[in-house]
Amino acid sequence: MNRRVGLLIVSILFAGFLAVSCGRQSPQPDAHPARPLIVFLSDFGTANDSAAICKGVIVSIAPDVRIMDVTHQVTPYSIEEGARLLAGVTPYYPSGTVFLAVVDPGVGTSRKAVIVRTKKWQYFVLPDNGLITPVLERDGLDQAREITNTNWMAQTPASSTFHGRDVFSPAAAHLAAGWEFNLVGPVVPELVRLAPKISTTDEKGITGDVIALDPHTLRLRFRARTGAQPLEAMALPDRSIVARDWKTGALLRAINKDGSFNVRRRGLRGLAGSTYVNLVRMSWGHFLALVAAALVLVNILFATFYAM
Repeated sequence: MNRRVGLLIVSILFAGFLAVSCGRQSPQPDAHPARPLIVFLSDFGTANDSAAICKGVIVSIAPDVRIMDVTHQVTPYSIEEGARLLAGVTPYYPSGTVFLAVVDPGVGTSRKAVIVRTKKWQYFVLPDNGLITPVLERDGLDQAREITNTNWMAQTPASSTFHGRDVFSPAAAHLAAGWEFNLVGPVVPELVRLAPKISTTDEKGITGDVIALDPHTLRLRFRARTGAQPLEAMALPDRSIVARDWKTGALLRAINKDGSFNVRRRGLRGLAGSTYVNLVRMSWGHFLALVAAALVLVNILFATFYAM
């Protein structure tokens, strides 16, 4: 009898020890918030019904889900622009958020449809085309899986051109509704990554790609280097960077945390899109040649009308 009582006491003490030990473990991020949230980005535009159809698919599967839009005005098929906008908003959303991103020039090809989980425990439902690159560079990759389980897709024959409706939206909805991420399909060991575009600095100045154009500024990709050059990077308390002329010490411009900086637009306001970008990047030789060609053309036109 005493032996049984002793075993019972030992069992109770051991169970209590396990409970205390488990209680001291660091909690996992909440992968499924009480009210699920899907944040939607696409290049569908707002002059058609594509985004609305995708939202209809989502709420049909997960009626309680909240859907928030980043934008549907990404330049069609511009993976780089979509990646920049996606990376810009994700830090402001909690763990467990499902990001649905559809910028998919490879729809209907062999490119994979994937769900990616970052080390911040956020989920991304998107094509495997590099769209997630800047997010992973900042937040890190926890796991990626290909969407192959047909239960996660629309239960009708999939279109070859509208995977936003038939693959990505249903998968995002099922994930937000609490379906187990590991069941969506096999692990993807390596994701497609975008090649970084970094500007170069030499005695002539800075050469880089224009990565965004809005009514106020150009955002140029730039990363300061050490060595003989006209710019010196200096960190500020808010972690932004200021460029100063190394000879005069004059403040030139603020550089953003991601290595880009803004250039004030002056003139040429009637020009938009690639025309303005091309003029900004044009060398002096090409510019003077363009001016000379325009003068010759104007003189030819005047001569023609005068001869008539």
